[in-house]
Amino acid sequence: MSFSPFKSLDHTITVVRDIFLNKLDVLCWVEALSSKDCFDQYLADANETTVQELHEWGSKYEEKFGYRFVTYPYDKTSEKILTELKTGFRNNQLVEFNIASQEKIKIVETKIAGFYVLWHQTRTRIIG
Repeated sequence: MSFSPFKSLDHTITVVRDIFLNKLDVLCWVEALSSKDCFDQYLADANETTVQELHEWGSKYEEKFGYRFVTYPYDKTSEKILTELKTGFRNNQLVEFNIASQEKIKIVETKIAGFYVLWHQTRTRIIG
């Protein structure tokens, strides 16, 4: 007996990608990109100067593009994130929007995978 409308993690991610990439209008995308993804915990290795630069460039970026800088932070150092932020700032709206969207979908997929594993473990304990 299944408690999920999805057959597998891959099926779940396929459905989410389809909705995110093909069914949402631009206003929904901007709202999704503007949501706060907290990756401060990944900046623990950053020195004070890097943190300050991240905040300064982040503000400039948000002012220029209208949404916060989006990156998949899980495998990056604070210096790598700062370099991406500075590089992204030089891009035009369309290029940066496409990059930010791809980074956001990677974040969403990672979160879904985590929920899926947790759901599966809970389901296994309940069903036996």
